[in-house]
Amino acid sequence: MKINPCNGEVLEDVVANRPIFRRLAVEEVGDRKKKTRKQSAEGESAGRSAARARKQLFELAVCNPMEYFITLTLDEREIDRYDYKKCVLRLGQWLSNRVERNGFQYILVPELHKDGALHFHGLVNGGGLRLCESGHKTKDNRIIYNISNWRYGFTTAVKLSGDYGAVCRYITKYITKSTESGCIGGRYFFHGGDLRPPRLVYYQADNWAEIPGKVVVVEDAGLEFRYRPTGDTPT
Repeated sequence: MKINPCNGEVLEDVVANRPIFRRLAVEEVGDRKKKTRKQSAEGESAGRSAARARKQLFELAVCNPMEYFITLTLDEREIDRYDYKKCVLRLGQWLSNRVERNGFQYILVPELHKDGALHFHGLVNGGGLRLCESGHKTKDNRIIYNISNWRYGFTTAVKLSGDYGAVCRYITKYITKSTESGCIGGRYFFHGGDLRPPRLVYYQADNWAEIPGKVVVVEDAGLEFRYRPTGDTPT
């Protein structure tokens, strides 16, 4: 079971048709190497991989309430905005500076303009942002700010209001918006700062067949998973 550490809301509740977790046990150390199970997207369909990323992004966003929805663009006079590596390097330096000095938190999704230029959308807290009014407002009369200490291009920042869960679902739609796979430069999204993941709870469930919910079958492993209804977390 995945639980939102902020409010105790159950984000996901999955039950298997047989025991799949071992009880806590002492593990050998020393010359014997620890065996780990490597998880890889190799061979996984682009659609399935993108769906997994959307789900991870939603859970991270909903467990860490943010203050602003922002857009960061890149000015061709400042940087080659078609060069992914250069853009991400510049972005990473700017983000890291605010994380270290101001407790900045962020979740950003890369997106491509129609001409292939890179820009970013995402959710952030207010740490380290210098905001100034742009003179414009949203349709619901919220002030649209510019971020004056982003010197590499045009920006907008809008203070969040209303249903935060809906905001988190909205940001997941940027994955796959620019490309068929949703993956740009090998990354679906960027995140940083002191972010909390969902809290995991493991339990023994009885009467598996009577539990309501969507069933997913893993034929090679002889496993069936039943997803109990909990809300509208992206799947």
